[in-house]
Amino acid sequence: MRTANNTPVKSIGKKKLSIRLKPRHKPIHTVTFEVFPELNHQMILGCNFLEETETTFNFQNKMTTLGNTAINMSTDKQKYATAAISCDKKVDTKAKCPIKITEIANAQPEIGHISNVTHQINMLDNEPIIQPPYRIPYDLIEDTKRELQLLEKQGIILKSNGGWATLAFSKRKKNGGIRLLNDFRLLNQKTEDDPFPSPNITDT
Repeated sequence: MRTANNTPVKSIGKKKLSIRLKPRHKPIHTVTFEVFPELNHQMILGCNFLEETETTFNFQNKMTTLGNTAINMSTDKQKYATAAISCDKKVDTKAKCPIKITEIANAQPEIGHISNVTHQINMLDNEPIIQPPYRIPYDLIEDTKRELQLLEKQGIILKSNGGWATLAFSKRKKNGGIRLLNDFRLLNQKTEDDPFPSPNITDT
């Protein structure tokens, strides 16, 4: 199955639902919906839905009719009319997000990291990259050392005597802390591509 822009999508199943359009006295329709977990839209109405609800489109008058209900259409991108099925349970995401973020920050104040996964970087050749280090501003030296010691203590970084040396530097954060930065551009040029599909942000 493909979307309107010809993108292939895979259905994980079907679900038959009984729906009732606004207003409440309208008849109940039984429609079979396909489930597509990777789509961003909450719902896309297809031909079976339009046929069941006796929907008609009048592009000359820019009107859509669902049974006895008329909906005005607009070609203005800022004023698209939307025909939606109401949901009895609504979640105020904007109001809950700051609360959830605060809960996570309080529950795990330290830097989170995963220690049960091993990642391997395959190189195009074995010639090491050796770059001279950036100079760290004098007023950042002590804070940078403390940040490195903290990351080493938490097991996020390790000391190495290998033959590779890529650029790294530090910058002052707005809150006064230290942000460590790495310049891996040359390293990336010598790294084999390992394509992996990123999950949809709405699914994660």
